[in-house]
Order: sequence, then C-alpha cells, then structure tokens
Amino acid sequence: MCPGPVVATSDSQIMLHPNHANRRFRLLSAMACCALVWSGLFSGCDQPDAGPRQQPSSKNKSASARSATGVTKKQGNTRGTTRRKRRRPRRLTRTTEAQSPGLDGADAIAAVTRAVDASLDLGPVLVVWLVDRSPSAAALRRQVIPRVQEWYLGRPSTSGNAENLPRLHTAIITFGAEIENALDPPTDQAAEVNRILENIQVDPSGREVTFAAIRSTLDKYLTFRTRQAHELMLVVISDEAGDDTDQVDSLLEIPRKYSIPIYAIGVPAPLGRGAAVVATVEATDGTASRSAPSIQQGPESRKAERIDLEFPANLPLQLLDSGFGPFALERLCRATGGRFLTLRPPPSGGLAFGTPTTVWPRGDIPQFDAEVMRRYAPDDLTAAEYDTLVAGNPAMSALRLAADLGHVECLQQPPLEFVKPNEAALNRSLEAAQKLAAKQLPRINQLYELLRQGVGGRATLERPRWQAAFDLAFGRAAAAKARADGYNQMLAALKRGRLFQDADSTIWVLEPDPSIESSSALRTLIKKAKQAFTRVVEQHPHTPWSHIAQQELQIPMGWRWSER
Repeated sequence: MCPGPVVATSDSQIMLHPNHANRRFRLLSAMACCALVWSGLFSGCDQPDAGPRQQPSSKNKSASARSATGVTKKQGNTRGTTRRKRRRPRRLTRTTEAQSPGLDGADAIAAVTRAVDASLDLGPVLVVWLVDRSPSAAALRRQVIPRVQEWYLGRPSTSGNAENLPRLHTAIITFGAEIENALDPPTDQAAEVNRILENIQVDPSGREVTFAAIRSTLDKYLTFRTRQAHELMLVVISDEAGDDTDQVDSLLEIPRKYSIPIYAIGVPAPLGRGAAVVATVEATDGTASRSAPSIQQGPESRKAERIDLEFPANLPLQLLDSGFGPFALERLCRATGGRFLTLRPPPSGGLAFGTPTTVWPRGDIPQFDAEVMRRYAPDDLTAAEYDTLVAGNPAMSALRLAADLGHVECLQQPPLEFVKPNEAALNRSLEAAQKLAAKQLPRINQLYELLRQGVGGRATLERPRWQAAFDLAFGRAAAAKARADGYNQMLAALKRGRLFQDADSTIWVLEPDPSIESSSALRTLIKKAKQAFTRVVEQHPHTPWSHIAQQELQIPMGWRWSER
C-alpha cells in the first residue's frame, strides 16, 4: 500500500491523534447508548470506519499514478477523512493566522502542550523531550526551551493524595553523536524538569543521531504505553534533518501500532537542498576544515528534485524556503499522528544571500503561503515506492538524474568588452574569452540533454509539484545553454570579421539581449526556455518555482554587439 503525499497543514491547527479520538468516540458513544437504553430509546451506535484504503486498478496507469503521488477526494486517506469528521469538536477553529507559513517558539510549544493536555483527558501521560545538543541548534534551543520551562512552571501542582495522583510525567533525552538519558526515570516535578533543561551541554561533534535517539526512546519507554496505560508522546527539538534519516521507514511500525504521536520543532528545509548552513557553525572555534560536511537541514523530499545550476547575474536564489520540514522528520511526524512544527522569523524583505550562510531560516528568504503549498507537498512514500514512481515517468527520471548531476556552473560575468588596437590583438582576447565558455559548456550541455530526454514524459505528469519542478529545471538548463552557446557563437562571428559603423569606435561591446542574431537554433532554444518559465509562472503562482522562473525571465538569454 502506497501512502498519499505529505499534506501541508497550518501549524496552528492541532487535533487529537486518530487512535485517541477513536477511543474517545467509543467511550462517549457507549455512555450515550447506555443512557438511551435506560430511557427505552436505544437504537444502536455507529462505529468509526477503520477499513483499509482502496487500492487503484493496475489497468489504469493514470489512476495508479494518482494513487502513488496524491490523495484523491474519493479514495485518499480514508482513515484521516472519517476520523476528522468524528472528532470535529476537538479541533481548533481555523483562523486567518493559519495562513502563516511558520511559528515562533511560543506558538510551537503552545501547539505541543495543547496536544499534551488533550492526551491528559484520556489518562496519564509520559512526554519525552528529545533535544539536539549540537552548536547549530543553540539558537533554536534558546527560542524553544524557555517556553517549555514556562509551561511547566505554569502547571498546577499534582502532588498530593490518592484522589489527585500525578498524571503528567516527563523524561528528557539529549543527543548529538551520542544519546544521553538526561532525565530518567521520568518525573512529575516541574522544578527537576526545568533544571535539566537549563543545563544541557553542547556536543561539538557535528553529528546528530536523531533517529537512533527516537528508536532508543521508544525502546526504553514503550512499557509506559503497553503495561502502565500511559499515553506516550515524543517531542523532538532539532534544527537539522539528522545524520541517520535512512532509519525513518523502519521506525514507523511501533509508534503507529501503539498510537504514539511524535512531534518535532525545527526549521524549514531549503528547497531541493540538503545544506543550508555552512559547517563552521558546528565548530566550537568558529572554523571548520574544508572537508567538513555542511549542516543538513533538507531536502524536503525523499530525494532532491531540483537541479544545482548556478544562477545568471548572481541572482540570490540558491536558498529558498521549501514550505516543508526535512523529509524524514516530516514523514515520521505525520505517520504517527504528530506534527512537524516549523519555526520561521517574520519576513523582513531585502535580498537573500545566494550561498549557504551561518543563519537559517532568515527573514529575507521568501516565504510561501501554507495553503498554496498544500498542492505541492512531496510524495510521502517509502524509498522503494518513490523509486518505482520516478522510474515510471521519463520526466521524473530525467529530473532526478539531473538533480544528482551535482553543481553546474553557468556563464557568470564573462568578458564583454573587446578592444581592437589591431586584428591580431582582438582575436587573442576573443580566443581567451571563448576558452572560459568552453570550460562550462560540456556540463551545461550534459544537464540540458538529460532534461531534454524527459520532455516526452512531461504531458503525463499529474502532480503540480513535479510539473513545476520539471518545467523550471528544463527552462533553466535551456536558458543556460542559450546564454553560453550564444556567447561563444557571437565571439566566433566577431573573429570572422566585423566592421565598426563609426570610424572612431575602437571597442566591441557584447550586451545581453532578448534575442540573438547568430543562430536560428539558439532563437528556438530561447523560445523553449521562455515557454517553460512562462508555464511555471502562469500555472504555479505564489510558489518557489514561479518565484525563480520570474527572476530568470528578467535576465536576457541572447546577445547583440554594440560599439564604443
């Protein structure tokens, strides 16, 4: 069975775990039924629909693709649809704030603690906080942990007699390269919880075994759920994806089986990128070797679905907010009935840096409306299911191969002025400039050819996410090829001889232009790139892909000669 895609939900919308709501519904239904029996009006009680999801027919390829890549209105997540209707009274009212793409620390903790309080309605609760000890997570800890402490201090005392037994217990696990039981056995004393949170030690190793820590926590405290009738909830506080994300699929069975919701408080994944922050942030002395890995905070999808091609004119678009958290944590939270709560600063305007920085996320990075991004959620599939999905469409396969090609340089600030003291000197300067373009063209051509081979599968792409990603990638590769090929051809044409219109002119100037005079093939290539960009802008507005396409359309793809 292939689960549907990750569905972006507003961070302020909190609901009970489906199994909790199911038990609550049965309890209330039983009570109502008993009352009706005594009054002589009993007519029966409905049970929630817990039936399996429908599987698509293998005879219909399109229907099968939709089942693997999206949730249809008719047959999507039937469990989520049915139970949401039954637990409607427990949901928070949606407000305009639900449109916000992110939260601050206070909002995130409020969301978690509302879920804790809802679980307390069902019985005693053990909440386990798993805290990332890495240096890069220091800012996140400073934003979140004081809010946790305030919540504990604000809770009424539960110590006392048998009629007022403690119902909330807390354990704390910290992790970096190693996992530590910072607070064990669990306690109901707020002061002890806050003392441990206040004294978390930094791990300078630069590694985060996030999913190993989650597995260890489940192994250690599962008996609270299975033998002691506690509701069990895990809350991860981390600014990274984790160095062991390959464990996520094998982790899902236990929390699903025993109704253990897992929440995470973190940062958004950069669109199609693993790294958003340079490695020096993890180094205690502020430096890091060149071989040190960047801090992994993405990507938002199972595998990268974005090409790593430089931008023309140094456009600051390498880092963009994907609208989702790191894939593995998002998948784990959603699969267990929890939530990935994304922290973002308020938008501040201005231009974002085009290279990895020491701060992520940032206010000058464009943010995209959560309601819009719902339609562009990554495919929430196992590794095998994802590979099967991609292999089934030439456009998807081409995009994935192109994304794995790695960094591709484009024509950045090439020589544009060529002095002509004499013909020989002019030719030498033109040849030197052609060598620069010749170094970049093979990789650009390779990228373009990979994507061109996938064009035949573009018409059968049904998910908006894949449509936008492929069109943008193809447009960018075509534009980069047009600019580099055109530059080279314009230099070659000048070498063959060209006369100044003004007898006093001594300098040829190559200027960017919407078209190009040297080649009809290049004019066709420019047309294809513009068509791809325009389709992204028109069909996928207010998304990261349309934002990039709009910027690319502002940069001319052709060239023309002028003189001075």
